Amino acid sequence: MTPPAGAPRLEARDLTFAYSHSSEPLLDGWSDDFHPGEIVALTGASGRGKSTLLYLLGLMVRPTSGSLLVDSVPMDALADAERAGIRAARIGFVFQDALLDASRTVLDNVLEPCLYRSEPRRPAEHRALALLARFGVEHRSASRPGQISGGQAQRIALCRALLNSPGIVLADEPTGNLDAASAAVVLAAFREAADGGATVVIATHDADLVARCDRRREL
Repeated sequence: MTPPAGAPRLEARDLTFAYSHSSEPLLDGWSDDFHPGEIVALTGASGRGKSTLLYLLGLMVRPTSGSLLVDSVPMDALADAERAGIRAARIGFVFQDALLDASRTVLDNVLEPCLYRSEPRRPAEHRALALLARFGVEHRSASRPGQISGGQAQRIALCRALLNSPGIVLADEPTGNLDAASAAVVLAAFREAADGGATVVIATHDADLVARCDRRREL
């Protein structure tokens, strides 16, 4: 899908989300537009719904009410398999705790998006190794997640998210386990993705990262 010229890549319309019908909504009537080429910081105190909002934007959960459009196409009525296909083709997600598969090597973890796209391994492997080298963890390609540090795991999760050059990049506290130098490399990667036309949305408490985003939305 290619968005119409000038159209938002993501459109959230009156999103409401509650964990049950009897609980108070974590998000209540939340709306915003996210455009190609911009980096947006989602900020707010812990428990305000930043991670949940990323899961909604990433089509991982459905809103209690409201609607979400990706490249001007409504997502709400789509079957789960269709939503999964869009996630695989269009969205890269960096989870807060990396969520690497402990039973697989680092390289296989980075290559995971190719499984959902039915892409041949060999060309994807070249891209994966190049990303691992860019983020200084290529020497860990044959390691298991239990053998690496938290900071390395977060950089590897970023490699996985960027492998297919997605049009939408969603990241949950991507610099939380990184030193300043590594965080700067990660931010440069987000900026490069945005300069290439991607929409980047980051949930973060990192004041320096927020200052370098194009705009901030506080929850």
